[in-house]
Amino acid sequence: MCALRLLLAVAVGLSLAGGCATAASREQIVSIDSLPRGAEIVRDDGTVVGTTPALVAQPRAQVQDYTVRFADQSRHVVARCEARTAFLIADAIPGLPLLVLPPPLNVIGWVGASAILAGIDTADGAVFECPDAVLVKQQQDDVIDVAADVIDDVDFATLPVERVEGCPRYLVVPPLADSERASQSMTRAIADTLLRTSACATVVDAAEAMAAFGRKKVTWQRALVRDRFHRGHVHDVAFSTRATHLVQLEAVDGDTTDSADNGRVQLRVVDVHTLQAAQGPPFVVPSTTTTEEERDLFREVLLFGVGLIPDTFIWNAAAKFFPFEPLGNERVVDQVFTNPFLATAINFQILHLDNPEAHAPWDYTLTVGPDLLALLNGSRMRLEADDGTTRTLTLNVIQAVLPISPRATFFTPAGVSAVWVGVGPALIIDWDEPGFRADWRLAAFVHAGISHSVFLTRTVFVGVAAHGNRSLQPHVLRDGVRLDWFFQTSINLGISFPDLTYDLADWL
Repeated sequence: MCALRLLLAVAVGLSLAGGCATAASREQIVSIDSLPRGAEIVRDDGTVVGTTPALVAQPRAQVQDYTVRFADQSRHVVARCEARTAFLIADAIPGLPLLVLPPPLNVIGWVGASAILAGIDTADGAVFECPDAVLVKQQQDDVIDVAADVIDDVDFATLPVERVEGCPRYLVVPPLADSERASQSMTRAIADTLLRTSACATVVDAAEAMAAFGRKKVTWQRALVRDRFHRGHVHDVAFSTRATHLVQLEAVDGDTTDSADNGRVQLRVVDVHTLQAAQGPPFVVPSTTTTEEERDLFREVLLFGVGLIPDTFIWNAAAKFFPFEPLGNERVVDQVFTNPFLATAINFQILHLDNPEAHAPWDYTLTVGPDLLALLNGSRMRLEADDGTTRTLTLNVIQAVLPISPRATFFTPAGVSAVWVGVGPALIIDWDEPGFRADWRLAAFVHAGISHSVFLTRTVFVGVAAHGNRSLQPHVLRDGVRLDWFFQTSINLGISFPDLTYDLADWL
């Protein structure tokens, strides 16, 4: 019981700790811009980074000096990623629930948790904050931090008409459409329109554009750039594709194809450094044929199936509760878990998990998909009858549960929380010792749980969880005992493959 109390206290502390440990990358994409543009950017080691405006990968925890050279003068810029002392102090707050432990475990646990969280935050760069963008004005002495964090949300009718200077590289946001094929067709047609606006303009390849946005969960079904994208998202996709401008087909009532009625519509052009939008050239929406639409429907069914494929593995270090119930006039007077190493090793979960990099700091999703839970547990019980006689029973149980679980996932700056409940089949194998008499059966399970995870990198995360499973009929029924349900709280270590389902969909 003391071990369970300790694990629960640590779980609570780490769950709250998500507010501090973040998934900060060791590099941050920073925009360096100037007025007027076209100034040369030189790093302090003499490397020419490019000309303004430019996106540079700035290492966190490192003071990087740049010189911005105008035609008649040079300006010194420092892209400084500073440690936030208040951030480190806040690392001590999530460990406060550990103070409920008995002395001296309370003080040791609180100090230890605070030190671990501070170490994680320092290692993954979370304590360091870089400027998202800097703007150097030739006629002013100070460097201005660019404040705009979201794409300009001005109505299209009131957008200014501005000529794009230089040789732009456009990145087309997947247009909303009735099918993926229709969206791709519009993307190619938009590219042709944009290329006619400038002799030296280039457009990111449609497949590369869809890949960049697809990994941010922006697709032809959910072209939510203006609603979802913040400066960090814009910098990520623009840096990976070397784009200077995002181009979006303005939608009316959420449906581009219907609102345009295959007529002339306008494009919206967004500067990736200022996040300011302007009217682009007029555009004619192409039509699709019935044959193409039928092909698209078949592909969409395949893509839906691909989207259900699990892409995340979670290993659980758990405190477990398996309440075996005697069938006759016996009672359980003592119960201990056996095979602790195997029970810890074979205690994992495989599921589909949305990666937080594809979401705004505050966001949520509602999904349905299969989970796979695998657990091995050994229990040695001493049972006592009414007449005082006792016997010892040792059972080992393996459960492989496959529920279909509706899941609500909440994305916050404090990490990713999820709650789910589902129903599905399970395979149960149990055997006793020392006779090794094995039995197996299929059963239907109800599976429910709650979790909180913090991503340390793009793919690796830690977290806490609690979940229970109840069978609709006894899933262990032998040797005078039965088992209907079990519960566990756990500290989790997970690895996600966020590009897996997208890569499979792209292969199709």
